Amino acid sequence: MDNDKTIVTTADKNFLWGVYLLIASLRYHNISVGVHVLGRGFTEADKALLTQFDNVKIFEISDRRALNLLKPEAIFTADSEYIAWIDADCIAVGDITKYLAGPGESFQIRFMIKDEVAMVYQTHYKVGDTYGSIPKAVLEIWEKDVGEKDAPVIKTTCVNNCFVLHKKHLGFIRKWQNQILKIVPKDVATIDKKSYAYHMTDESVLNSLLAFANDAPAISEYLLDKVNDAYLAHFGESLKPWNLWQKKHLKYYDLVISIIGWAQKTGYKTPPIPPSLKRENKAVFYVLAYFNDLIHKIKSSIKYTISRMA
Repeated sequence: MDNDKTIVTTADKNFLWGVYLLIASLRYHNISVGVHVLGRGFTEADKALLTQFDNVKIFEISDRRALNLLKPEAIFTADSEYIAWIDADCIAVGDITKYLAGPGESFQIRFMIKDEVAMVYQTHYKVGDTYGSIPKAVLEIWEKDVGEKDAPVIKTTCVNNCFVLHKKHLGFIRKWQNQILKIVPKDVATIDKKSYAYHMTDESVLNSLLAFANDAPAISEYLLDKVNDAYLAHFGESLKPWNLWQKKHLKYYDLVISIIGWAQKTGYKTPPIPPSLKRENKAVFYVLAYFNDLIHKIKSSIKYTISRMA
């Protein structure tokens, strides 16, 4: 058992299949790292489905804020040397154990490339802003709210669906927690369209601190997305495999079905299996994924054309 590392996440009833697949994928690949789930709305039967796997703990949370805002709270449940936050819609592809520690006790997180940053801030850019950069007006708000450094030390922004930290960074995580409470309204969801500088909520707050906080940690290369021997697959966006597959995620269909089959053969119970996670429905959900992708592209094209005409 790997006691110097802990994986933490948050989930509710809607993500029961997500967190189940995350845990099952870890054990399927012989990853013994402890898993802490900050959970809300789980029944005792739900909890039993998760804790039947070795080294899994459930921490009930009464806080009614969006679960993405509770990442610091989940991190504080761990007392190991290294702590990895992983979204509950991820699975391990191979044994990722060796990547769950940043080199030199650094903070391991992925920073976006310019095209990704441009997509995040496409409606924020003004005259004088550089494509793929953080808009100057956003940086000005961050600088004022953080109130420490007078110049940003990052050029792009990070994504926080997964990151790895050392216990020495817990003070910085506490600052992140406090800043979330200060900046983000309690009733917002994952995205706050009303906020100019913090529309990505917890992620925006984290980036503001990485840019301007005096105690921002040294960042190391993100290793958990390298498609080689082992990495994390993230089922991002609204459609999840336990509801409807996205075209770009179909490459993981057979692995997910294999993980479920392994769990059953090993004696683990599963939540009720939805149609999208049954092997005999593969052809149907492939067709649906391609059809949905086509519809999405048509809608995006129409939206773009209208915006050009305005």
